[in-house]
Parts: sequence; C-alpha cells; structure tokens
Amino acid sequence: GARLRDKRNGFSIPPQLTLGTIVNAIPRPWWWIDFLTTPKLEFASLTTTGGTVGELLDAAMDPTISYEDLEVIRSMWPGKI
Repeated sequence: GARLRDKRNGFSIPPQLTLGTIVNAIPRPWWWIDFLTTPKLEFASLTTTGGTVGELLDAAMDPTISYEDLEVIRSMWPGKI
C-alpha cells in the first residue's frame, strides 16, 4: 500500500517498527510502557459510525449519478451545471 514518509525525522504512515526505532527505544523504557498501555488513537468523529475513514468517505461520496439525480439538481440550482 501507499506509505508516507518523513525521512529526515524517521516518521512514516503507517508507523513501522524498524531496527532504528528499537535502538532508539532501548534507553527509553517509558516509551514501551506508553506504547503497551495507551489506547490506540481514534478519530473522535468516527467512533459512532462503526466504520473506517475509507468506509465513511465511500458512503458520503457516492460517485454514481443518474438522470433523475441531475433533474433534481437542475430544479434546485438556477445556474449552469
């Protein structure tokens, strides 16, 4: 899949567990404690939808349109479409 990276700071989306991140975490045991005990981050606005960001976007932005839909839009919009 697609991966976003900030090479200068070593960040990537989704996060990766690499040898470098392990070496950086060895002298910082509280990082491991936080990692293992902190709940994962969530989008507050999506907690009640029961879906992922992708599923919400798929539902909100239906790419299909029919001639009936176009007639409704034309009746509501006085300008050019």
